[in-house]
Amino acid sequence: MTDRPQPKRGEVWWVKPGKTAGAEMDDITAALAIVVEYEWEGSSTRRRGYASHEGSRMAAGERMIIVPTAEDLARANAEFDRDWGGVDDVLTDLCRRHPGHTDRRSVTAKVALIGRAYSAGFERRVTPPKGQQAIVVIADYFERHGAQVDEILAPLHPIDEPLSLQGMATIVGVHGRFTQLLVGVTTDGKSPRSFASKYLHFHNPAVPIYDSYALAGIRRLVRWDAAEIPFGCPPGGDDVADGYYQFCVRFWRLLEACRNADRDVSVKSLDTYLWSVPTSS
Repeated sequence: MTDRPQPKRGEVWWVKPGKTAGAEMDDITAALAIVVEYEWEGSSTRRRGYASHEGSRMAAGERMIIVPTAEDLARANAEFDRDWGGVDDVLTDLCRRHPGHTDRRSVTAKVALIGRAYSAGFERRVTPPKGQQAIVVIADYFERHGAQVDEILAPLHPIDEPLSLQGMATIVGVHGRFTQLLVGVTTDGKSPRSFASKYLHFHNPAVPIYDSYALAGIRRLVRWDAAEIPFGCPPGGDDVADGYYQFCVRFWRLLEACRNADRDVSVKSLDTYLWSVPTSS
């Protein structure tokens, strides 16, 4: 293999599908843009933000963020709007018209429709008494804790796009508190972090959605780097390996990289793109 040509400082190279510098690109790498930025420290050169042509294989010291092309973002969002846009509109409108949690009928509707439309699996975490349904048990729990739920969600109200770093930190804290409350109704005692993120998202679309698809997508696009932590985990945040805090750290880094590359992005547009990223290697 010949030596890979090197970019000048600040240059951005877009790698097209096919063979580049002798390296065969896989389907996923071929679909993604490669951002290259060099930092110079004295006489030495340190690579930042560099994704190798081999995709997931990276040399020691490299810090990778793979920025999607504007075309790929537009395509993913158009496909999502065609298939799921109407569903999202209904759920967003439902939460806009019924933002509180003291009315039993609207709470049941929100929990059932969001959880089932987005396959959040929350009902499977709850074993109801004989003769009852899990959704009824969950609705009862929300009704008993309605004032507390409203208090937990209140900090989300002023958050809007474009999302700020402080807004993202607030979201992580709200998600952590909300998830801890929901654990109280589960039978298995496991964190319903996916349902919590989806439920919060439809009360404020600036909240990133977390599930297995989004996690797999963000892990492909943003390498975890303990030296690149833009904000600390708020009290009560979901600070476990690949939990919501770490997910949002990666999400923020990708959002910022897209903004710096002049992509027209929002939390929702990145959400839909992460759904479109293949999860198989």
